[in-house]
Formats: sequence, C-alpha cells, structure tokens
Amino acid sequence: GTVLQVFSAAGKLVKRYEPKKKEDALNNIFSVAYGPDDTLWACERGSGRVLHFSPKLDLLSSFKAPSTDLPGIAVDPQGQVWVASYGPKIYVYSPKGELVKEFMGTPKAPIVTAYRMTFDPQGNLVLLDSGRGQGKDPDVKIYSPEGAKVASFMAKGLPFNEFSCIGVDQGLVVLNDNGSTGT
Repeated sequence: GTVLQVFSAAGKLVKRYEPKKKEDALNNIFSVAYGPDDTLWACERGSGRVLHFSPKLDLLSSFKAPSTDLPGIAVDPQGQVWVASYGPKIYVYSPKGELVKEFMGTPKAPIVTAYRMTFDPQGNLVLLDSGRGQGKDPDVKIYSPEGAKVASFMAKGLPFNEFSCIGVDQGLVVLNDNGSTGT
C-alpha cells in the first residue's frame, strides 16, 4: 500500500502514518498540501478519497469527492481545500470537508484539465492545466482569490506528463519536466 512519511530537512524520519483500521489504509496518494493550521491534506487518484491528517499524521477525517481521478490538491490561505478533478472542475471544500463550490475558471481562461496546483503568497490559485494532453505543452493559469483571471501562459518546451508538478516561490512559477514526452 501507499506510505505517508514526513522527514526533516536533514533527512531524519519525523512522522509516519500508520492506519488504525483497515479502511484507513492509503491507496495511491497523488498529491499533498499543508493547510495554514499545519494539518496535511492528501488526495487519492483512483479512489476519489480526500484525507485530512493532524500535524502528528493522525487521520482526522476523509471523504469522497465527486470524481475518482484526483491528481492535485492545494489549500488556500483561508484553509479551503481545492481538489483537481482531472477535468474541467476543481472542487472547493471547507476545512470541515463540506463542498463549498465547484470552480471551472473564467470565460477567458476556462479550466480544460485541472492537474496540479498551488497558491502564491497573495492567495492566487496557480494551476497547471494539462488540457492539450500527454507530451504537449501545458498551460499555467492564475486566478485571483475572487476567481478572476490574473494571467495565463503556455509553458513552451515543457511537455506535460503524469510527473509534472508546479510550485511558486518569490513571484516565480516553477514547473518540472522529468524528460519524458509522455509517449
């Protein structure tokens, strides 16, 4: 099964999730994100489960999203949990796991295939949209906390694959490429 562990910057194992019940076992965690309260959120691709862990990696709760294909998760500065559906929707949940809304982008920057995402220091959602498919250049779309389009661009020369990730640091959008063309 899937293992969830937390390490210090020096590489020392700090915490490891140990399920207390069989139904709490992990299955294909595809993305994780910390909330402003230092709790950890994770989404499973295939089962559609969203999991919430305490800072000590105790399972606090879990619930099923409307989609089973969940490739990305991010937590905004208010603690709302954003879960990508590998389609045109992002599901937004309260910190208690209640569905607040479905976000599909804007008319000028609609979401085609939500994949990985994060939030910048201003609270803007930064989304890797893989709508062109495997091996094609993905789009990066940035939305304000109110949902308005801030910016969008094609990440030329960085073909999308299942290992593609996104991050933000000091105003820069960071994307990875593991060298695969997706074919």
